[in-house]
Amino acid sequence: ADGNMALPDMAAFIIENTVFTGNSQFESNHHCNIGVTGFLCMPTYVLSNVSWVGITSTQWVQFHVEANNNGGIFVLSPADVKHGNGFFPPQYQSLVSSFWAYLLDFENSICRNAQNLDTSWPGVTSSQMSGYFSGGILCKLPLRSLKIYSRDQSLSNHYNILLQIWKWPVGLSTTSSSDLAKLTPSLLSQFQIPYHQIGQDGSFSSGGTATPSKQGYAFPVIPAITGSYSDQIEYRISLIDGKQGNLPASWVIEFSDPVFGNRWAPDRLYLTVQGRACARKLVTSQHDRRFVWAGSEWYGYLSPAAWGRGACNSSYPDMPVVSCSSKQKPYIKLNS
Repeated sequence: ADGNMALPDMAAFIIENTVFTGNSQFESNHHCNIGVTGFLCMPTYVLSNVSWVGITSTQWVQFHVEANNNGGIFVLSPADVKHGNGFFPPQYQSLVSSFWAYLLDFENSICRNAQNLDTSWPGVTSSQMSGYFSGGILCKLPLRSLKIYSRDQSLSNHYNILLQIWKWPVGLSTTSSSDLAKLTPSLLSQFQIPYHQIGQDGSFSSGGTATPSKQGYAFPVIPAITGSYSDQIEYRISLIDGKQGNLPASWVIEFSDPVFGNRWAPDRLYLTVQGRACARKLVTSQHDRRFVWAGSEWYGYLSPAAWGRGACNSSYPDMPVVSCSSKQKPYIKLNS
């Protein structure tokens, strides 16, 4: 009760079996991109069996503009979606900053601004709702992160990413490629994903060069759920470089987090990447992401072996399955 939760800035972070009361607040991306700290500033905070009761604060979530344009995703765990937890209004299960406005282009009011929800809480005004969620966007479907780790760019010399969201008239998981070839999708939205970098040029570099190590792109997406509207959605990404828009083969694409598949069920996404053998490819949260790590070295956070791996790359197997149900005893190794 009566505290600010200064949350981390990497991967999926599960908050579990916790009761929040009083003047409580979640702070997304604490200290991300302050000086040379942080990474791509697009973590996913998973609320699992969390109770949000008797809250007196007028702002429940705080985003930071320097952290990848108010990055950070708040979601209910897959097991909590049916019954909620008091943090999200009825029908809603995920939250991001209002910066990611392309989410509002999904049909059927799947995502809405906090001050314009099509639901209500007794005694809560639209102004109060906006204050609770920092004017953010809430969605009735889950949100996950899509990240692209780039290299050889800088604040003074970089490109943005063009994100296009296409809707097919049928579910992609239940329709053959030959049948899809006879159909035409419609463009729902397109959005420029801005380049993100930790620190100024030369302030956090590898090998003494002026090229920063911590750089790339990260943004929220709605994963494909079989039998739902999201199963008709295809995401297309390309580089806004004035040329062919091909993403360099060495850049690493990372979708969601393997903890979802290990503990609940794998997340799925239909993705097309310009310049790769990745056309409307089904990507899951269990894809290869070896050597992508959140280390503490000052000279980089992806080892040389990481480049060229990741999603939309059939050269590498998925990550090994980890059982979240097995409990291991704590192990501490002492130097003799």
